[in-house]
Amino acid sequence: MGPKTNPTINKKLSVLFCFETRVAFTIILNGYKHLVHNNYYETMCKNFDLWVIVEGVANPGGSTEWCNKLSDTFHNNFISNDGTSEFLDKNKPTLVNNVETISSVPWIINNSGKDYANLGVEGSTGTRIFSLSGHVNTPGNFEIEMGCSFGEFIDTFGKGIRENKSVKAYIPGGASAPWFTGEQLDIKMTIDDVADAGSMLGSGAVVVMDEDTNLVLAAKSIVSFFAHESCGQCTPCREGTTWLEMILDRIASGRGRASDIDLLLDVCDNISPGLTWPPKMTTICPLGPSAVSPITSLMHSFREEVESLLPRKVLINNE
Repeated sequence: MGPKTNPTINKKLSVLFCFETRVAFTIILNGYKHLVHNNYYETMCKNFDLWVIVEGVANPGGSTEWCNKLSDTFHNNFISNDGTSEFLDKNKPTLVNNVETISSVPWIINNSGKDYANLGVEGSTGTRIFSLSGHVNTPGNFEIEMGCSFGEFIDTFGKGIRENKSVKAYIPGGASAPWFTGEQLDIKMTIDDVADAGSMLGSGAVVVMDEDTNLVLAAKSIVSFFAHESCGQCTPCREGTTWLEMILDRIASGRGRASDIDLLLDVCDNISPGLTWPPKMTTICPLGPSAVSPITSLMHSFREEVESLLPRKVLINNE
């Protein structure tokens, strides 16, 4: 296990330290907490010496959203959104970054960057917080050194699969990451190993699905999330994610059509041309292509399961 990395506040300054949530913001000022809604900028944030704004959710366009909040302006998502935005807010340098990145800084300052780099493996040094969920015995958030296999991670921290069932599939890095099968548990939890296998560590959310999982329903659940979260700015995402959700619901409920697999892939191709990984995009942000990942995973590794839910032509013998 690597060092625990806990965010700290310099109480000698007037500091705004903010964790984003879906509904409200937790503002910590010299150790005193206030819970306020989206109007916090006008009421709380005008006279701070130092702002530490930490993104607490991973969503395409999140950095742009923070820039909008800080500058009281509206900007569309940037064409190239790398999750970190630097800009000048009222002539003040501003950095928007992920809470996990910021939380590692105190340990590195107190020890050294060299000591931190000695953790993990080459190419994936340091520690990483992984969220383990799904059909495991002990789900939770675990900070580990990079380099163990997914199987070791699930057995050690998840205490194995419920009822000793086998793993049918798992998601290595959040909802937008392509899936791996239960035969791929030996893949190392490093950036390069996961990328070479055709996916990503992404948000670090590992979701395990056992042998009894209906993977069409699992994919539909993920696609429904992205369809709901689409801002509607880009037509391929706005219309495409809704179509994908509708088609998957039709297949899962037994009302599928023989042409639905080709239709799914066609809609996916309109969002992410070529259906390659890393994905190409016809959208401004990666939310649209994120909805494609569970479907391409289904078709690549579990196509027979999808086909089994579709109607088949039956030849009638007239003799």
